[in-house]
Amino acid sequence: MRQLYNLSKGKNGAFVVATDTSWGIDKRKPEDFPIWCNFYNALGEAGILNVAATINQSIDVDAAGDIPTTCPSDFMIAATAISDKGELRYGFGKKSIDITSLGFNLLTTADKGAYARQSGNSFVSPQIAGAIGLLYASPCPTLAVLSRTDPAAAALYVRRALLSGVTILDSLAQKVNSGGVLNMDKSIKY
Repeated sequence: MRQLYNLSKGKNGAFVVATDTSWGIDKRKPEDFPIWCNFYNALGEAGILNVAATINQSIDVDAAGDIPTTCPSDFMIAATAISDKGELRYGFGKKSIDITSLGFNLLTTADKGAYARQSGNSFVSPQIAGAIGLLYASPCPTLAVLSRTDPAAAALYVRRALLSGVTILDSLAQKVNSGGVLNMDKSIKY
């Protein structure tokens, strides 16, 4: 749909800017899934960033593996959850995991109109995908032009803004590539 949008100059298709993957294959390596990993580059060339939740276990995915969060694509943003106290309890990797956001003890909807507290990386990746949408929706003439003339460059610009705007936490310095947690205020001012 994004390729059609790009080719028709917005007359057809859809202006898709992000995907969210809250599933994957634990403890596997990118070399075992070259087609899957290359898919993110193809989406990126069309202007789509891809956000993936990493494993819900406290392991170093750089060593143990995790698909798709260890896929080596500039158009992939791998995310993990942090608690409101700055604790990282799930998958991490200085090389592969890019960013964190709140993902512990979150109030969410439950069965029969009730609410419940839940935790997991599947709460984080949609937050990051939504942040990408907000960055594209910001009043930035440069980004608006770039998204029409060079969709891949626009996606990489948004990625830089997102990751450069994080709030740095010392506890994340050796665990997460950006060293920080999502901060939309800083990212939107990038």
